[in-house]
Amino acid sequence: MATFYDSAMGIRVGMEPPLDLSEEPGFADTDCGEVQICLMVLNVNDPTVCPQHRPWFLYWTVGHPPVACRVLRIVKEPGFEHYTNWGPVTIPDLLEDGDSDSVRVVPIGRFNLRQRLQWERVANETTVPMFDFEGKYDGQAWIVDVFNRAIKCGLMTPMDAQRYLQKAREC
Repeated sequence: MATFYDSAMGIRVGMEPPLDLSEEPGFADTDCGEVQICLMVLNVNDPTVCPQHRPWFLYWTVGHPPVACRVLRIVKEPGFEHYTNWGPVTIPDLLEDGDSDSVRVVPIGRFNLRQRLQWERVANETTVPMFDFEGKYDGQAWIVDVFNRAIKCGLMTPMDAQRYLQKAREC
């Protein structure tokens, strides 16, 4: 249970942080060369979810063989009305359960460990609004913010960012 408060990330005392496998044997993001980072779009076949509300996040596979995903995302925790940025988290492989028809993957590039750690820093420093009274801030808006920071860090160009965002919006 979170014993700290970080309003910039939406973390409140008493919130339950997600399971993070990154410290478990075989799940670390190691210096194994360049790895593909992707923008994942969920719920693409769900007619009850309009495209503007489909969850987006960044991920790449980790482990040997790849058995898990390193994920950069914000989530809406049960019982809370705002989004939370828990920072980079390693979770079981997202596509392993066979539900790959409901997701679309937009590859954004291959990055070495140093660059992946830079992506993690960018995402970990991208705050979330604690009070979004109009309900306009979500995972898509957060990804746009992350991409804007990534451009400033030289991880991608503005043209590339626009191309990836457009592909995700078309899913």
